[in-house]
Amino acid sequence: MVADFLARAVPDIQAICVLTAKDLVHQPRDLPLIGFLTRHYVPPALCQRGMLPAYNIHPGTPDYPGWLPEIRAARDKAQIFGATLHEMAPVIDAGAIIATEFMPAGDAGNSDAYARIGFECALVLLGRFARLIATAHHPLAPSGQAWTGTLMLRAEVEALMAGKID
Repeated sequence: MVADFLARAVPDIQAICVLTAKDLVHQPRDLPLIGFLTRHYVPPALCQRGMLPAYNIHPGTPDYPGWLPEIRAARDKAQIFGATLHEMAPVIDAGAIIATEFMPAGDAGNSDAYARIGFECALVLLGRFARLIATAHHPLAPSGQAWTGTLMLRAEVEALMAGKID
């Protein structure tokens, strides 16, 4: 699906869809890496591909770093939600933020509604930045935005969903 989207959005750029870290190891190191909606942690050694950073695009604003941000946005009844494009770093959701895309969430209600908003915003970021990342000779300029929320890893979000933490 992502490769099809990229083929339409930036037809002159070839995209290779890689689903596992094992497959990524075998790709040319000079190809740019864009993590898109991945729920897998990319090891730092695989993020250092050539001279340019690897990038990640995922649902969630800088207020909600970490695993399944839509769960926390629904809990907080966030009025806006979206997606973030950032450099990959050794620590999850700690790399320099390149851009964000937001939409009003209104009374989105449940986490599925926030997930849809995040997905739509992530597609906007991918369409806007895929060509820039693919043809860049230098790292993309950070937006100046900072991660402001508390990083929540998988176990913490699972505990939140189970009602073990607030």
